Amino acid sequence: MPRARSTIAIAALCLVAACSSGGDDEAADDETPTGSGASPSTGTSTDDGPESGGSGTGTDEAPDAAEAETAGLDWSVRKLRADGAAAATRGWTGVADTLGKRVTITGPGKTLRFRAGKGRVQALEMQWPWAVVYAGPSLTARGAKSGKLAVYDLRTGERRMVGQVGSAPPPAAAGSISMYDGALAYPTGPNDHYCLARLDLGSLDGEQLTCAKPLKEGFTQLRLTPDALGYTSFDNRSKPCMTLKAVKNGTAQVVGAAKRCVGWEIVPGGESQLWLQIRNRHRVEIGTAYARGPDGEVAKLGAAMSGSSTWCGGATYYLRPASKDGTADDLMRWSPESGLERVWKPRGRKVSFVFAPHCGGSTITLPGLDRNQNAILMSAPAT
Repeated sequence: MPRARSTIAIAALCLVAACSSGGDDEAADDETPTGSGASPSTGTSTDDGPESGGSGTGTDEAPDAAEAETAGLDWSVRKLRADGAAAATRGWTGVADTLGKRVTITGPGKTLRFRAGKGRVQALEMQWPWAVVYAGPSLTARGAKSGKLAVYDLRTGERRMVGQVGSAPPPAAAGSISMYDGALAYPTGPNDHYCLARLDLGSLDGEQLTCAKPLKEGFTQLRLTPDALGYTSFDNRSKPCMTLKAVKNGTAQVVGAAKRCVGWEIVPGGESQLWLQIRNRHRVEIGTAYARGPDGEVAKLGAAMSGSSTWCGGATYYLRPASKDGTADDLMRWSPESGLERVWKPRGRKVSFVFAPHCGGSTITLPGLDRNQNAILMSAPAT
């Protein structure tokens, strides 16, 4: 059940963005996004590696196969009262209920609460001193114009709503968000457009960054880092062509990384990047991770769970699928300096399942289920 729930959530991100951008099934077949490679394939898409770039032994055409070292982190485990979205930072824990209708954020001597109203919680992010809850209406709701984006100051308990305070535009009805170092990237949708915006969590001032082509394009999988905002653009064909892009210095550009039309997500660094591309259009929950270092060489990192990558503490974390049924996925970490490392793996059967990791600022958090299917949250220093 958890794996199925994860797959549905990943697919829903694309559906949400397509609905918000006014997807049209009659897109011209010859309309090809700039940047990744050939038209969408039918059936199984082969995993031949990235499209361009690099030199030396680790070229994009024949990337090196990276071997993972083991890096032990100091993990702590806490039990949660619900099994919805969960995150944590500096002694504070946030968790949504199973139905995604409420979020409870608890810390030293304080409890903060959020109600989604007619919508459902779509994302929960926490990095000291901020907690952000994003909620939106059901995918089947008619006439949905905007969602709810609540920003909590954990130092004071104050809650402010994006679109009501500050200059940042209001959030779209649904989509993906990403937080880093006091900034938040999120979708906005004025006048039936679907756009990306960025705001300062302290002032709630912000601006629109780029917009999807009306009726032709959608955005998903936002990844905010110190250097850029990575995201995935996809068109409205029956088999969407997915293109990896990044906004840097106010300009959105295609990132020449994944094989054409099968890029899933990208975490952009300064002179390095990690990305995932899917192997099979009929099983999009599992892809292959690649990384490009500052020297331009590309390494094939192996299988990865789609939608699981996050930037934290100068490195990118993601989940590698379990080697056998009945065990939880491994948590991997990659950086140009240290290469690929395994930083968490299940020991025995104490943990039965893990969800995508979250960055808590100075900590990396890993939600999961124990052997009795009770919700837990594991945390470790990210630096």
